[in-house]
This record gives sequence, C-alpha cells and structure tokens, in this order.
Amino acid sequence: ERSSTRECILLLWNDLMATVVQVPKESGSAQLGFLYPFTASTWLTNKDLRQYSSSDLRIMRNEIYARYGYDFKSADLRSHFGAQSWYQPVTSDSEAAYGKMSAVERSNVLTIRKEERER
Repeated sequence: ERSSTRECILLLWNDLMATVVQVPKESGSAQLGFLYPFTASTWLTNKDLRQYSSSDLRIMRNEIYARYGYDFKSADLRSHFGAQSWYQPVTSDSEAAYGKMSAVERSNVLTIRKEERER
C-alpha cells in the first residue's frame, strides 16, 4: 500500500558537500524556511510567474542562489536570507553558484529574470 504522505527531497550545499534532506512535502518549506521550494524541481513558465509581485520574483530568483551559498552584496537580500536557518553563505561568485544549479534551477533563474525585466 502506498503512503499518502508525499515527500520532497531538497539539496542543501555547504562549502564541502551536498546534503540531501528528505521531509514531508506539506511541511518541507515551512520547516526549512524555503518560500519557493518548487523552483528546484518544477520548470516554470512566464504564465506561472504572473501571479507573483516583482518583489516576490526577486526573492524567488535569489532563493535559488541562496540554496547554493551565494553571499549577497545587497543589504536587503543579505538580511532576508541571513535570517533563514538553512542559509550558509560560502561564495561571492554568482557564476560559481549558478554552475552548481540543476538544469531546472538554471532555467528558472533565466525565466524569472525575464519576467522581472518585462514588468
């Protein structure tokens, strides 16, 4: 019999290795503090993003970078992600963080950025 509890798997990076964390889907984002965990596994379209404000899109895009330890230059992003228990800044090189992302995440960063620019 299949369990009715769905699980999500989140990949967290620190300076040396990746850690896979398996949590119940319903509580995963709340327990770890992710606002947009679906950006790691769902290919987003501009249509998907229309429901979000410009500030939501900025946090959404940067949450992807934050999961890979990007050390933000802007004070507001540094403050926002610094308040998250899962956030561990390890690199100020955005290309290094981008290079660690999955194809889904890289695509979502570009799609979100495109939607931000079109507003």
